[in-house]
Amino acid sequence: MGKGRKRIYEAVLEGATGGLSEKELYDFTVKRCQKVTSKKIVRASVLVLSDPVVTDSSILRTISTFAVEHRLKQLGIENGRKKNGMKRRSSSHASDIEFGGDDRTAGMSDAKQRMRSRRGHQRRSTSIAPLPTPT
Repeated sequence: MGKGRKRIYEAVLEGATGGLSEKELYDFTVKRCQKVTSKKIVRASVLVLSDPVVTDSSILRTISTFAVEHRLKQLGIENGRKKNGMKRRSSSHASDIEFGGDDRTAGMSDAKQRMRSRRGHQRRSTSIAPLPTPT
């Protein structure tokens, strides 16, 4: 483990054992490590979660919540909504309904559905009719 990651790891662990959570834990970590990013915080938090020495369930719960919260922040998702105000889809079935999918595409990811529709579109657009025979 590098020095920077170890410092962040220690700050997260010390803050959580001190009873800090969410915003206070983030502020404490940033105060201890000035050039910290959400990505580094998430990685250090996962290291704390995987450390066999840390066994207190309340500390583990606090740190896991903290890590998930900052991972969602990285993705631009806060309180179940993306920053642009659109609500996240909760299941593939909801996306099928939203995008007018049918039974054949149920359970497919959106990317897979787009690829399938593009392939079908390409096949139709590139099909060439046979040339008439000259007489």
